Amino acid sequence: MDYLDLEKRAIENLKLKIPYPYEPSTNMVKTVDYRKEIFSNEEFVKEIEELLKILRQEFPDFIFF
Repeated sequence: MDYLDLEKRAIENLKLKIPYPYEPSTNMVKTVDYRKEIFSNEEFVKEIEELLKILRQEFPDFIFF
């Protein structure tokens, strides 16, 4: 489904006049990060290794590869 179709459906749904008994949010700040990589491959592996180390310590009855 593409954005034009979604927009068309949204506009059609507005015609249904479904009540929304709440005030819209105001003074709202939204931050979006569009970077392609959050971590480099090396940083990702390091983070996962650290996570696995903690999981192994906290849950010794489980096997984490």
